[in-house]
Amino acid sequence: MNLNQFYPSTARRIAGLAFVAALSYAGTYSAWAAQTPPVGDKSYEILLNLTDRFGPSTSVLRVPEKQEAVVKHGEGDKALVYKFLVEQVDAKSVRVKLVALQGQTELSHPRLLVELGQPATIETSADQDHDGDFKIVLSVTRLDSATKAK
Repeated sequence: MNLNQFYPSTARRIAGLAFVAALSYAGTYSAWAAQTPPVGDKSYEILLNLTDRFGPSTSVLRVPEKQEAVVKHGEGDKALVYKFLVEQVDAKSVRVKLVALQGQTELSHPRLLVELGQPATIETSADQDHDGDFKIVLSVTRLDSATKAK
């Protein structure tokens, strides 16, 4: 570098600006992606104990009413995907709609009326070789303004 040259070249300035812009974008995106989903007046927490051919797993899902929550269990083409949708029925119960998929194939789509705070069980035998069998024990709790403050 020449000591008489005080400013970086145009190419170096553009490269520096692009680097700073990319770094800013990455940081902003990371902060946005790390946010917890908004908790509205009708949001629910689902405590989920799942057992299928991949073994047992436990998950906690926070989902606004009428928005889908997805749990994937396993790897690759044989992975099982569980999609949950919660709808308020009355002050004490919700309807849980479940779709169980393997790839694009729907294995099961049970519906269940669940009393808030009480465990409920969904157990299916989807096919003859038992690849699509699963058991889910779930409990649904409504998230309210007291939970939002935490």
